[in-house]
Amino acid sequence: MADQATLLLGPGSAAFDLLDALGLVTVPAPKPSSSSVSRGGFSCILSTHPGKASSKRPLLTNGEVEDGHFPRIAIRGIDARRALISYRKPGAGKKDPKTGKPRPSARKHWMGVFVSLTALADALGAETPGDLASACSAFEVDLPQPGKGFEAEVERLRASCRLYRRLLELHRDLCPDRPPNSASSSGAYARALLRRAGLKPPLVRWPGFDRMMLDKWMKAYHAGELETHVRAPDLPVQTLDLGGAYGVSATLCGAFELLAAEEVDIRDENPRAVSAFVSRLFKKIQAFAAGFGPPPSSRG
Repeated sequence: MADQATLLLGPGSAAFDLLDALGLVTVPAPKPSSSSVSRGGFSCILSTHPGKASSKRPLLTNGEVEDGHFPRIAIRGIDARRALISYRKPGAGKKDPKTGKPRPSARKHWMGVFVSLTALADALGAETPGDLASACSAFEVDLPQPGKGFEAEVERLRASCRLYRRLLELHRDLCPDRPPNSASSSGAYARALLRRAGLKPPLVRWPGFDRMMLDKWMKAYHAGELETHVRAPDLPVQTLDLGGAYGVSATLCGAFELLAAEEVDIRDENPRAVSAFVSRLFKKIQAFAAGFGPPPSSRG
């Protein structure tokens, strides 16, 4: 069913690189997108026909005018490889000049969002796949069979559908409470894992926390880098790393509840005194860990 729908809808619906596919089958609109989802992005016209130009239907770069029976494609870039791609009724959201209210639309079913295979594979995979074949291999999906001409393109579309189903299954397993187009990076799945583990962000637990203080705190924070290496040669093991798993593991084993602060009190202190306090506390923690001292207290 999905394969047939893909063949009917055309290459843009399940193409691995959706941006390239849309660039081949669309014409640039005269003005940028004005929808709330992709405001300021590119607006592309899916279908045109020969006709007389007007203020509503100006002449396009291909010498034709827009066919209003097909939706517009709106594209707003995220980075060099990813973009938010949506489709909507031409002129949807425009206001009536007399009443100032949005015009009623009988084509609400035209409004929606494309899920790019490139962006979804990038968010779910360990590495960014370069093409359809590498993405299929990474997610254990049958590769497209070699061929020429139209049959080869049909096989590529079917492989894209198989990859699409596989990625949607993985997305539902990791992030069932968000649509797949919301996963713009692997960090979206990290946040989903933390939500499912019941870990609440600090600003949810402390709604009255000073936002300006948080801004200064984050600007002063420099995170370290953690790398995992196998030093011994020829070991039959493979190191794995999953973004967000540290917070989930800490929550499930109770470490987060044990170590996380219940509240944060902000005080003005002398930097040298703070440095001395941290130095004393570190030495006491070392002694306690080695079995040579009592548990350290918050007083240092």
